[in-house]
Amino acid sequence: AVLPRRRRQAMFAIYAFCRQVDDIADGDAPLDARRRDLGAWRARIARLYEGEADDAVTRELRRAIHAYDLRQADFLAVIDGM
Repeated sequence: AVLPRRRRQAMFAIYAFCRQVDDIADGDAPLDARRRDLGAWRARIARLYEGEADDAVTRELRRAIHAYDLRQADFLAVIDGM
């Protein structure tokens, strides 16, 4: 493995987040539903920065945020790009 284990786990968590929001954006749901679901991710990201995580992906993201000082604005930019 090229990356140390902790960095690799952080990258997997970031990738999982990106996949989830991309799947929402590219999904077959009506536009309003996709906007709602992306908005829910915006709220989940905000909660991460308050220390809350509600599933495996957000728990790993929370660890990565703290370990690598990741910026909330960068996660929101990914969502905005969808």
